[in-house]
Amino acid sequence: RQRTRYCRDRFLSGARMREWRNVRDQLKSVARELGIRINGSPASETAVHKALLAGLVGNVAQRHHDDEYLGTQGKKLRIHRSSALFKRKPKWLMCAELVQTGRLYARTNAAIDPAWVEAPASHLVKREYLDPFWDAKRGEIMARERVSLYGLVLVRGRRARYAKIDPAGAREVFIRQALVPGDVDP
Repeated sequence: RQRTRYCRDRFLSGARMREWRNVRDQLKSVARELGIRINGSPASETAVHKALLAGLVGNVAQRHHDDEYLGTQGKKLRIHRSSALFKRKPKWLMCAELVQTGRLYARTNAAIDPAWVEAPASHLVKREYLDPFWDAKRGEIMARERVSLYGLVLVRGRRARYAKIDPAGAREVFIRQALVPGDVDP
């Protein structure tokens, strides 16, 4: 009765609370059976956001203009007035709830680092390698890497070793840009 009264006073569903408690208990028992140690201290905000990001990779957005964000698959959205990030306007965000009215609004949001997206979405990201060049300081062929998720560019201009990506192409660039000009001895 106390739990029912507690839930009713806070506008919560008693049935949903029981379901959540049962799910938690089941997860604990499975973790114990598998020998997984249950963390006694609460997780950091960053750890929680990274965990949620694994299920919400399609709801990532980058600030495009002052109030407008560009999301995956060309979605244009704005932060809803009720969001805690409404005044902060972070450069990158993850949305848990998107609401379509006259415009598309993101209501439940978290500020993220775009580098967090690459690991959980490694099977969804598209990598492009542009402008291979000879890097005399490193002594190898490098290229600029662009990583995108559903059309949204996560990384632009990161250096990558081109020989691992395209060995034949790297050999050609090496001949043209390093051997022919005489930057290296054969």
